[in-house]
Amino acid sequence: MKFTEEKLERAFTELLGQEGFPHHLGITIIRKPEVNLIRK
Repeated sequence: MKFTEEKLERAFTELLGQEGFPHHLGITIIRKPEVNLIRK
């Protein structure tokens, strides 16, 4: 069985979900353009 990029993404998303971090597709996030999603 080949471990592909898609399988890696699914595994990582699942692990984040188990740790309490929900997954949302970027196109489904509604926000004002001036709002940053990541703070430095």
